[in-house]
Amino acid sequence: ASEAACRGCGVDISFRNGKVTLAGGLIGFKKEGQIQQILEEALSIALTEEYIAATERMHRHDQAIISFLLYKQFGDVTMADGPVYLGWLSPNQVPGQKVWVHRRSILPEDQAYFASHIKLSGSRYMPKDPIGDRQFRTLWKKIFGAPERFIRRLIKGQTGKEGPYSGVRDK
Repeated sequence: ASEAACRGCGVDISFRNGKVTLAGGLIGFKKEGQIQQILEEALSIALTEEYIAATERMHRHDQAIISFLLYKQFGDVTMADGPVYLGWLSPNQVPGQKVWVHRRSILPEDQAYFASHIKLSGSRYMPKDPIGDRQFRTLWKKIFGAPERFIRRLIKGQTGKEGPYSGVRDK
């Protein structure tokens, strides 16, 4: 987490030491009480670009802000069981799963529902099963697997030493 993110969250730079970063995109929230206040503060902090500006190429500002605010409010934060709470298939496909995080195959109407409730509470909602992978994409993953990110960057000419990601794709 950057020094600016620390300032934005109102914590000392040393506050970031020894803490696990919580992936903001992998957390489900019941938007009420203390959590509602934390989410409102996170959105407020994110309005100041300095606090969320990238400090390295793969910078994740959501992780820093959400992590700091949760630790600040609750002290110790416990990580839940990933296979139950952070599955890549929809909850319809995995009994007992609580949250579905597969952003690449979510249906547009499900994405619209979640986006419309980013700040407000909503009723319980179950996303539909994910869109099936395209045949080429499935084959690509079987062949290349783990080095896929490196290969994509190689193809796009993004393997050199570059500065922080500006948020605008130009390659």
